[in-house]
Amino acid sequence: MSSTARSITKCSWLVICISFLLCKIRSYEFNIEDEENQELFPHPTPLLESDCLSYANLSSSTHGRHLLLISLLEKVQSPYWVPRCSGYLQLFLPPTLAPPDQPPLVTTGQMLRNITNHDGISVDRSQVINMLNGIENFYIWPETRFSRFDKYHMAVMHRLSTLFVEQSSFDNMYSIMVVFKEFLSDEMFVDSVYQVIQKRKDVGFIIP
Repeated sequence: MSSTARSITKCSWLVICISFLLCKIRSYEFNIEDEENQELFPHPTPLLESDCLSYANLSSSTHGRHLLLISLLEKVQSPYWVPRCSGYLQLFLPPTLAPPDQPPLVTTGQMLRNITNHDGISVDRSQVINMLNGIENFYIWPETRFSRFDKYHMAVMHRLSTLFVEQSSFDNMYSIMVVFKEFLSDEMFVDSVYQVIQKRKDVGFIIP
């Protein structure tokens, strides 16, 4: 395991708690405007209902979307379906996007949304993987040591983050990121999460 992955594992829960609390405080103070429906949230809807986190509830608010993103930094070396956020978050891809080894959905898990193209047609797993293969000269696999000092790596990173950021909806982007996770090195995936937080206006603005 790389030193980056180890440090992320040790600090991930603290990062999630601090970022989540800061987002809630700032949403109250500045009445953060939801970018999707242009409504103000002076008193954000509680994320936790009946001891469960609903994906629909999380993805409908800025601080919820931010929590979903930074939760991907916890146990970054583990599959996406491993419980995170003290067991409150356990992600599952819909059947059209899930790999064969995804475990069965649990009642407290969060089922992500299908990915749709510009015509509203659902995209399956093979088509999403083709998006990754379609990135020019992409060949950085999970075992590759990613370096920010490598111009080629950073060029690929830029194209990857552009693909995420330019998605028309958070749901599309998040499902694509989760599918891509198994094909990216830990360092590259972490960097892509950071860039999404910096560039998208609908996910909060606090970098862990």
